[in-house]
Amino acid sequence: MPSDPAPVPGVERPVITALDIVRAVVLVVAVASLALWGFASWDLPWNIVIGVGAPVVVILVWALFLSPRPVLRVHPFLRAAVELLIYVGVTIAWWSMGQALIGTAFALVAVVAGVLSGRHLPLHADLPHQRPRRRRDHDRRVPHPRRRLVRCRTTDRHQQG
Repeated sequence: MPSDPAPVPGVERPVITALDIVRAVVLVVAVASLALWGFASWDLPWNIVIGVGAPVVVILVWALFLSPRPVLRVHPFLRAAVELLIYVGVTIAWWSMGQALIGTAFALVAVVAGVLSGRHLPLHADLPHQRPRRRRDHDRRVPHPRRRLVRCRTTDRHQQG
């Protein structure tokens, strides 16, 4: 079997880098850390609520703002702020469990991965107000292929019909 499948026309596969893998691992560790914190740090009725609720909230926030195809496209600065808020929450959760070293190590790895990832994005990427300008009829240089040119007798110019 060939190692590289034949390219399919019209399908572009994203290039996955080591940084993407590190960021995915950081997200999984963040969700697992919040679940552990919720189940281990609270008494019985609340440990189930927080142990399930905190990871669910983080996954929803990730899907809304930080995923590769976010539901809400926001400025990259706001994306970074939301990501940092998640990392701070996980770090505080580790500190509140008495594991300051693990919390600090997580914060260091997460912030470095986020900063390195943010350096590869332009500041104007994915902004909703920067859609391509719609061409108007007078901007067209070439007539539409389905329209034919007819000669106008009164002005002796070509018009689209």
